[in-house]
Amino acid sequence: MISLLLLVSTLSVADTLGFNLRDLGLGIRIRLVTQAGSSSWLYHSVLQPVLAVLIQLGIAASGLVLGGLALRYLQPPVGASDMLASGGGLAVLALLLAALSQEVFFRGLLQRAAGSALGVPVGIAVTAALFMLLFTTPPLSGALLFTLLLALVSGVVAQVTGSLIGLSFAQTLALVVYFGLLGDPLLCLQGGVDGACLASEWGRFLEGLK
Repeated sequence: MISLLLLVSTLSVADTLGFNLRDLGLGIRIRLVTQAGSSSWLYHSVLQPVLAVLIQLGIAASGLVLGGLALRYLQPPVGASDMLASGGGLAVLALLLAALSQEVFFRGLLQRAAGSALGVPVGIAVTAALFMLLFTTPPLSGALLFTLLLALVSGVVAQVTGSLIGLSFAQTLALVVYFGLLGDPLLCLQGGVDGACLASEWGRFLEGLK
């Protein structure tokens, strides 16, 4: 409910400021390619949309690695994993809504507004700092650094691609892995499908592909 209220409030403020959905990153495009790409019909009508979708899919998949790293080095809140596991698919949808609302608020609205007023690099840095302060609790220095780096990278990706779709799914996948809903995918990436990997959902999935 809080995520939905945040999303609706953000869209309302953005509309007041004159930002449309595309300005907030709720679309799939590549700003740099749009500016520097070929002017041919084939490029703009076929190749560029396909490339944009593939890039967003790649960004979304990076959430598996991010979640694995977070699971390795940061401790999930006590009881959070059990509570989410009991929710099943609804819990995943709730995580997706939370990720989308956060991305739209921070990278879509705040970063864009701060970038317009202070310049793009400062806007990315200020938004990342605010994200870090709101989502970590001192003195967890490792968590602070991890969150800050993640927020900075997310800000750069949002600025370059002009889309928050991949970032939202990446954050969702990262949270799913972080809270232990599917196990640690890094076990399978590092050691192959054996040992601890086989005991996870990822191991069973990879075994099913054989």
